Amino acid sequence: MKYFAAIGFALLVAACGAPVSQKTPEQKAASARVAAIWDQRQVVSYKGNVYDFASNAEHSTAYIMPQNKKIQYTPADLEAIARQQTGCKGTFQAGVLAAISGFNKTSNLGIVRGMPYWSIALTC
Repeated sequence: MKYFAAIGFALLVAACGAPVSQKTPEQKAASARVAAIWDQRQVVSYKGNVYDFASNAEHSTAYIMPQNKKIQYTPADLEAIARQQTGCKGTFQAGVLAAISGFNKTSNLGIVRGMPYWSIALTC
């Protein structure tokens, strides 16, 4: 039994140490497109706070981030900013946050670190 446990542990350690796969050319191109859009961001104001805002030409996605990372802001705030700037309905793209129990439209995103911007899907 100890033998099988040792093999299982060794496999787990080996799997965790596996290199991360490289981005495909399509993923690299998509990242470059988003970076170019973000480089064209503008400064907007909402509820007395200043945000960086960008949206693609098709108005299918907006990218938003407060300039002051220490403020409290919510997915509902980001959706409202997208609507204010584009006239389109915005839907916050929660990603991995959607898996967290208790996460909703009023959750404080100010506690999340490491995000360059948040994505908002737009429906016009």
